[in-house]
Amino acid sequence: MIKEDVILLMCHEICEDLHIDKVLRKNFFAYFYSWSFNSYNQVEKLISDIDNDQSFFNRWKSSFKYMNAKFSYEEKKQVFFRLFDIFSTKIRNKKAPHILREAYEHLEIEESDLEYIRDSFYRTQYFNQAGLRDYSNALLFSLMISYSNDGILDQAEFESLRKILRHISRHMPKVPIHSFDIKNVLAVNAYSKEEILKMRSEVVEAVKSDGEVNKKEIAAVKSVVKKMHLGEFHDDSWEVVSPFISLIVLLADHELTDKEEKWFLEHYDENFIVNNIEQVFWLFSVLIQVPSVFKKNRSFIRKVWHDQKPLYDMANMLFLTFAKHFLRLDENRLTTFADYIKSGRKKEIVEGIDEILSGKVVEEEILLIINLVLNDRYDLEKINGFLNKSYVERVFKGIKKEDSKLKYLAICHILFADETIDGNEYKALWEAFASSRLNPQMLQSVIYDYSICKMKVYKMDDYHEYLNSGKFYRAI
Repeated sequence: MIKEDVILLMCHEICEDLHIDKVLRKNFFAYFYSWSFNSYNQVEKLISDIDNDQSFFNRWKSSFKYMNAKFSYEEKKQVFFRLFDIFSTKIRNKKAPHILREAYEHLEIEESDLEYIRDSFYRTQYFNQAGLRDYSNALLFSLMISYSNDGILDQAEFESLRKILRHISRHMPKVPIHSFDIKNVLAVNAYSKEEILKMRSEVVEAVKSDGEVNKKEIAAVKSVVKKMHLGEFHDDSWEVVSPFISLIVLLADHELTDKEEKWFLEHYDENFIVNNIEQVFWLFSVLIQVPSVFKKNRSFIRKVWHDQKPLYDMANMLFLTFAKHFLRLDENRLTTFADYIKSGRKKEIVEGIDEILSGKVVEEEILLIINLVLNDRYDLEKINGFLNKSYVERVFKGIKKEDSKLKYLAICHILFADETIDGNEYKALWEAFASSRLNPQMLQSVIYDYSICKMKVYKMDDYHEYLNSGKFYRAI
């Protein structure tokens, strides 16, 4: 049996299963068979002749089963790729995901090839045209729906959210932070016995630097040493981490003396240079615990983190945002730190700092949320500690709403992460529609794309029909 006849039989079989109007079938046949016809009766006669001659359907039951037995893998893959393309971009049919699933299983398509075609589709149809606002909206809509369900982000929602964000992360502005605070650095890194002894030695030397040792400093030494894990894996070398640990101990008594400053600068003069955003976060996560140092030890901080570096203002404002909304520090600490980073800055920088203090949603906050959710060093429990329902809703209400397919795709990933739609998720989505004038037709279109890529029919039942009717616009 020639392979062109099998393709013809497959096209007929699919059109029958999908109940495609006979007048519209010529496009489907032209795509696979490069053949046009004046009447579908012509096709049906040819199908009948082939079937009778070969007893095809009685013997094989399905054209996909025949292909799997007789076609090479490359030929089967080509058939599947063409099917995916026609259902995703040319003929959109609500039963198409079932046909794709049948083809995928009977043709024994490899998972890697399925992922390739999915990624190619999303890249061209969604990601290539997206910008920061699209990513921001996608993330915040997803978070809002997730947290509105039960007040927290659960594991299924978290994994789904990270998966879609990782797909688009290469297009997003990145904040190069692995650990947002020095405690996390100690929690995720493990050092050899020799390295731990070297760090402990430096910490002890720091305590003795001013000739006085008190109980708070001794307790601090014990605390940081206890957090040092024995092992061979670490991303951050002990030489880089050690100065920050020494600084923790020096500030344990809530002051940094002239002798301690001198020791620190001399001891770490060649090795200790704060030169990236991550180390700025480490530094300030230590200093903010003793806010008085921003007044008493201003010149020391300026030497450690020089205000002429290009990253200076952005790094400072990112940390202020983190301190206010994620660490939720009291007003005294925030104001003291803000006054420090305002000193000598231009008017627009000062105004930006005041916007952060006032609670206005700024770009720095969006970047931090995106990078925090994508950060492998922070588990779900820690992220739920940083984020909560009321916070996510505040940011959601404060961002400029942008309509894009990417946003609706993120909504699909969250809504269908656990294969069900909770009543609270419906409620959250309704509120999003009401406040943002989301496009129900676009949501329906993206749900179809999501179904095609998952090869399973997803829908929003009667609630989606209500949204699609346009009635909700009159409720605004």
